[in-house]
Amino acid sequence: MDSNIKVEFVIQELEKIGVSINNDQTRSIKKYLHFRTGHLMNDRTFDVDKGRFMDGKLTITHPDYERFLDIKKRPKSSQNVADWKKRTRGKLKSYPIHNRIIMGNYNQLGYNLLYGLTDEVAKGIKNELHNQTI
Repeated sequence: MDSNIKVEFVIQELEKIGVSINNDQTRSIKKYLHFRTGHLMNDRTFDVDKGRFMDGKLTITHPDYERFLDIKKRPKSSQNVADWKKRTRGKLKSYPIHNRIIMGNYNQLGYNLLYGLTDEVAKGIKNELHNQTI
């Protein structure tokens, strides 16, 4: 296979994962957090840089406090502590807005890069590259 096809495949996969992370985080933030300023939603960026050979880099920029919110425990859902401990077995859960989303997509990216470049995908990328040069 041509190296241009492989490089384009890597870039496309990185872009897909960036969009997936953005959508998943947006959905999770809207579900779990009720923010006031909107910085957490608006200050996130996802950039894909094309490197040499088969290199590619997905850069995710987000506010620092996003990581701290991911660590922070959610408040108790009930005023009655005995009832609350019985239902949740005494465990406080965190806001799943960063680690779970990033690592889940990271694992999916690794799988896609290993097994996703099939002959049909390569043929489609080759056609796209050929149509861009015409």
